[in-house]
Amino acid sequence: MLLTACGGQSEPVCGSDCDPLHGTGGAGAGSGGGGGTLSSPIPPPDGPFPAAGDASAACADPGTVVDVFDAKSIRAWLVRRWYFCSGSYIFLDTHAGIEIVDDGTWYFLDLVDGQLVRREGFNGGGNWSFYENQSSTPNAYTVQVNLDRFSGGGIGGFVRFAVSPLKVNLSMGGAGPSEYLAVGP
Repeated sequence: MLLTACGGQSEPVCGSDCDPLHGTGGAGAGSGGGGGTLSSPIPPPDGPFPAAGDASAACADPGTVVDVFDAKSIRAWLVRRWYFCSGSYIFLDTHAGIEIVDDGTWYFLDLVDGQLVRREGFNGGGNWSFYENQSSTPNAYTVQVNLDRFSGGGIGGFVRFAVSPLKVNLSMGGAGPSEYLAVGP
């Protein structure tokens, strides 16, 4: 999906003129407009994001789903602090949020005095990675996100993003999907 054609807003929203799977009829589209390209990573919104203490109200806003297909783009969107809105808890471990760190680690977050604080110890987080496999659908990728715990064991699943507000839906393991909202520091 090429978001540069969508106005350069801080939280990109694409209408019918921005279709990542079928091209837009421009230079990147194949014959008949059926082959758009996935030529560059999709930049994530840069905020502002609500503070953790104010995040629960923003969880009610559904956002607009955007398709992010490749591991490089998913990494750019995923690396941040996320407030738990709804769904199943990852590893069935109650938490207020998660933090995905660019160094390949992740942490559960607990809400303490209105702030999200990293959980410590072997069960407080772990390492994360990707498995990327190009799909048979043009410009679609299957990117599995893997979360492994410091204490051992892990799960894998898939992500989907929405904007306005920035959210991620994690479908990890058999527990069911979880929805998180991006929050500020």
